[in-house]
Amino acid sequence: MNTSIKILVVDDDVNFRDVVVMWFELSDFQKISSAENGAAAFERLLAEGDYDLVVTDLHMPQMDGLELTRRIRSLEAIKPPKVILTSGQSCENEARAVGANAFLQKPYALASLDAAVATLFP
Repeated sequence: MNTSIKILVVDDDVNFRDVVVMWFELSDFQKISSAENGAAAFERLLAEGDYDLVVTDLHMPQMDGLELTRRIRSLEAIKPPKVILTSGQSCENEARAVGANAFLQKPYALASLDAAVATLFP
């Protein structure tokens, strides 16, 4: 798996966000950032523009994961990152319809996240 990719983890649940960030760190990924909602994540994407992967929750205040994914897909100024959308609800069809590359239903095992990342970045 390519551990040199730049990752943005987006979730309003600070505990869940921290667990995912820690998992990436323990898996030897070096470039990991986080944001507490879709609006903050989108601002970071516009400012930095070079993320390879966004792992985002669906339900968040200010901007949800579906809207964040839509906006990411509409960007023309940057290379669009791959998106893994997560949710406690089964909404894989909606996630795929807005352009998510993968969907994980919460709660998910970190091995499932590992497998999704390995599929997207062999």
